[in-house]
Amino acid sequence: MSAVREEVVSCLSEQAWKNLRELESLHRVVQQNHERVMRSLDQAALASDRTQLRVAWNQYRAVVADLGRVTEDIESLRLTLG
Repeated sequence: MSAVREEVVSCLSEQAWKNLRELESLHRVVQQNHERVMRSLDQAALASDRTQLRVAWNQYRAVVADLGRVTEDIESLRLTLG
């Protein structure tokens, strides 16, 4: 482990590590949801079913908003931890 990494590891509290792990886990889940919703949106566009497309679009918008929020939370934690 590099000296810089050791310094970072030693200066973060257990709670900071817990928060980071939780946010990273949530981020992975939201990314997986994004991939799933993107496939659904692609399928709806190919099917030319307006109702299915509208539902898929609303799901896409929601998951993008979730992804943005989680990314903001990670960035906020990064800035807080310095």
